[in-house]
Amino acid sequence: MSGGGKVTGRARAREILALARSRVPYADEYYDLLWYEADPIGGFRLGRNQRLPHVSINSSGFRGPDFDGLEEILFLGDSVTFGVGASGDGARLPVFLEHEIGESVADASVRGYRVFQHYAQIPRLLDTLSRVRLCILWCGYTDLLYWATTGGQLEGAFRFQLKYAEPARTALRRTTRQVFELMTSTAGRLLSCEGQNHTETGTLEGLVHHVSLHIRSIRDLCRARQVEFHVLVQPFLRAKPSDPDLRALSDFLSDSIERKCGLSWYVAAPKFTDSLLAETEGMGVPTSDLQTFMSEADYRDDVHLREEAQRRLAGEISGLVQENLLPRDPQHL
Repeated sequence: MSGGGKVTGRARAREILALARSRVPYADEYYDLLWYEADPIGGFRLGRNQRLPHVSINSSGFRGPDFDGLEEILFLGDSVTFGVGASGDGARLPVFLEHEIGESVADASVRGYRVFQHYAQIPRLLDTLSRVRLCILWCGYTDLLYWATTGGQLEGAFRFQLKYAEPARTALRRTTRQVFELMTSTAGRLLSCEGQNHTETGTLEGLVHHVSLHIRSIRDLCRARQVEFHVLVQPFLRAKPSDPDLRALSDFLSDSIERKCGLSWYVAAPKFTDSLLAETEGMGVPTSDLQTFMSEADYRDDVHLREEAQRRLAGEISGLVQENLLPRDPQHL
């Protein structure tokens, strides 16, 4: 491709990024002001004890107030459940779920986290949260997006400097970035159930198998701690949306996937979701497909949900997971 073609492609990418940011309230706080640090467990994590007008990060590096150790539900998720676009810490899906179920929820959602990263942090979380009786994993989009935008890579986490903006006021120092890259690549190799190289590519079916292996590993860790486990497969815009902005965002993503992986977004998303559901259910892991509860009007962009949609979805999830709550132990009362 000529130099002019590259410039055009970059210009188009900038337009799409600007369009995506314009649809998410308080985008500057989420993309620019929050800072991250290297983490030997998950590769990267949110810097602790941050306070912004609409976002607070606690002393454990997760959104919201500090955990008090009395939480009975552990929630693992990505940017949607983290609350990108939420009007405040209390306007997020895990908080709405807490109100619906009537149980205290520890939200360990991290923007950009893949399933293998959640698997890595489970032991640390369960050691801290000894009263947890149910673990809920929200997953799907981040793993598919990583596979799609890296040309089919199965292993590894999003590279920090590519996933997040790094203005001068929040950029990691050069040495810290180098340490982070080393830990990320090492963690990807050590945590892989399949022993694959960090840059090895694979098919969509390979991605499903990779994700399901780590889901099974989370299930096994939970079983060892007598904690129930439930998987929520994140909803996608599976059909071409009618909304012009949503369609522009989804078409751009679809085009990037077709160029790198040979599948359009509209083919890859339902195929990935349906295959993942089949594989996790085949392993006996309680799994729910949330797509049936969503409509186009519920989306801010191609993935993040409006606040009212998250509130409604929390009610649906409450009904799905209630049966997985362990019988109450008298010491919990």
